[in-house]
Amino acid sequence: MSVPIPRQYVTSTDELQSLLATYGGKPVVSKAKVVGMHFQFASPENDSPYSDRVVAFVAGSNSPDGMAVVLQLVDLEPQQVVAGLKTLLEDAETIKIMFDRYGYGLSNSVALENCVDLQLLYQNRVDPTVAHASLTQISSHFGSSAAKLGLEVDAFSSKLSPRAWLKSPLDPLVLRHLVDIVKTLVRCYHGEFGTGLKKCQEEVWPLALMTSKCWNSAVQNSAGETSVPASTVTVARDVTWTSVCQ
Repeated sequence: MSVPIPRQYVTSTDELQSLLATYGGKPVVSKAKVVGMHFQFASPENDSPYSDRVVAFVAGSNSPDGMAVVLQLVDLEPQQVVAGLKTLLEDAETIKIMFDRYGYGLSNSVALENCVDLQLLYQNRVDPTVAHASLTQISSHFGSSAAKLGLEVDAFSSKLSPRAWLKSPLDPLVLRHLVDIVKTLVRCYHGEFGTGLKKCQEEVWPLALMTSKCWNSAVQNSAGETSVPASTVTVARDVTWTSVCQ
């Protein structure tokens, strides 16, 4: 695996409160205008029906002096986490890059602003028949600087035991894996759109609208998570998104 960008690992309510107060209510440790963000779900093998529970969240940039922030949600106050995520997701000044999350939605009246899922980008610009491109496929197409890292991320994911997400604290290799995910996302984005912010914003607008549409559909068409305890952070999963968002 690659050498990780610096990270801040948040495992307490006080740490999260300080982070949000410092960065305008957003769970970031960077003023970068393009950030990758990743929701890590519990494995379906872990305590079903809670497989859609978010166990970790990470956001970060690819700038040399940038940092990534990793939230381990089991140790944090859910309402505080959701408030921070809502602020970040609704921030029109920051472009947020996701992967494999457009069939989901945070069920807390979140209005996405400038969020782009790379699977939608791949389907829109590369192959309309591929709705679930892997990170290896995406990174190989959208820039050589991301190709090797994307391959490493997918390889590590395939070997990772589901039990790894149940540990607290998370293993350092798992933390590095999370950071590498968001670093890959940002590299792929810049590989396709470059670094000029104005040009990026103009070109990603249709994809951002598409991502938002799918996110909203996930909330509206989810089967519901009424049995999940309030102490967890969950997302809605759309059982019909394949027809709605293609």
